[in-house]
Amino acid sequence: GGLSCVGDNRFGQLGDGTVDVDDPVAEPVTVVGLADVVDIAAGRTHTCASLVDGTVRCWGDNQRGQLGDGTTDDRSTPVPVPGLSGIVQVTAGQDHACALTQGGEVTCWGRNNSGQLGDGTTDDRSSPVGAVTGAVWVDAGAEHTCAVLGDGTVSCWGSNSSGRLGDGTSDNRPTPGPVVEIDSAVQVSTGWRHTCATLADRTVRCWGRNDDGEAGRPFVPADAPTPIQLPGVDDAIGIGLGQSFTCVVHEGGGLSCVGDNRFGQLGDGTAIERGVVTPVVGIDDVIAVAGGVNFTCALREPPSSP
Repeated sequence: GGLSCVGDNRFGQLGDGTVDVDDPVAEPVTVVGLADVVDIAAGRTHTCASLVDGTVRCWGDNQRGQLGDGTTDDRSTPVPVPGLSGIVQVTAGQDHACALTQGGEVTCWGRNNSGQLGDGTTDDRSSPVGAVTGAVWVDAGAEHTCAVLGDGTVSCWGSNSSGRLGDGTSDNRPTPGPVVEIDSAVQVSTGWRHTCATLADRTVRCWGRNDDGEAGRPFVPADAPTPIQLPGVDDAIGIGLGQSFTCVVHEGGGLSCVGDNRFGQLGDGTAIERGVVTPVVGIDDVIAVAGGVNFTCALREPPSSP
């Protein structure tokens, strides 16, 4: 249940009590004072974790209140987010974070310039505010947030440039609103300006930005303000979105990706943009996937005991 982090540490977002302004930290360091971690989420320059006891700790950059501790002071070690209990999932956007309670309530804190906290305002919040109830899954994008509700619908709020909220418009929404034509969602994942959901029938629907084909319109660089089916996928058990690409975990452990590939983030051994889902090379035991700005990581099934 311990936690270690690696990379940029200009704001103390690695949580080991230090700040490294000049160079990134190239070897994992242990986050101070954490045990029994069950979920983690990394934003642009802050990090949050939920613990077995249902509480949340955050650390790093806090200029927009994204640590949720009621201040705007940066923290190089974890601090509790007051007032949260029964948390089962935590997610981080660019400069905000959200948490889901066991009872289905989504609360958010941090930057709110586009209404990504869902409280009906565009005011930054340094303490959690309620966004939606009846949720079973939540994910925070750069400046928008989406949740799967218990009835299989998806609700989104925040920035709607490129149609990433899936309501058929490009109007920002500071309160949660329904994604059209989705009624059997299991999981939702948010990218920079696009969003995708896996459905109960194992297909994937995406909406929003599509400049690199990440929303499922192969070689047609037109935004999708309403959900469209990701072609060639009918066995999805998980998804993970990066800035301008989409990855799908398939039943059986296969992994495929589509979209921007300038940095090799699709894992197919090339740097060629892909307009159709393309298998990732060399792994067939994936259970989860996550996309960063221009890179991807996959969690693999642990090896069987002898």
